Formats: sequence, C-alpha cells, structure tokens
Amino acid sequence: MKKIVLATIAAVTLASTASASCYRVGNYVSCSDGNSYTTFGNTTYGSNSRTGSSWSQSTIGGMTFGTDSRGTSWSNW
Repeated sequence: MKKIVLATIAAVTLASTASASCYRVGNYVSCSDGNSYTTFGNTTYGSNSRTGSSWSQSTIGGMTFGTDSRGTSWSNW
C-alpha cells in the first residue's frame, strides 16, 4: 500500500510540474509530459503518448513545412 501511495504522489508531482524532464538516446528524445521526438536529417517527427497526436516538421533551405497534430499541412518561408 505504501508503494502505491508513493507512486501516486510521484505521478501527481510529475504531472503538475511546469516543465517536463527529457532524456535523449541518439536522435530520439522522450519527455515526462508524454512528448517524444525523433530527428532524421532535416525532418523531426513528434508525438504525444497521452493525446495520441503526432506531427512532423522539415526544413529545406529557407522553407519550413510540416503537418500539425490535426493532420493539417503548413509551411513558412
């Protein structure tokens, strides 16, 4: 029972912090807020395990483009 209470307190504390802690392994980054990112060349893919959303962003020259978490394509010059 004590372990369950401590785990619950730890989970609530992590969820209420203003910034997420992250760790990197190679080109993969995982954060305590559910976000994760993978970079291949000039493209970054992101997802959130809590919401099930995903997105991508690429940069070529002066143009940045991608897909947001709703699946909508976007671009910036």
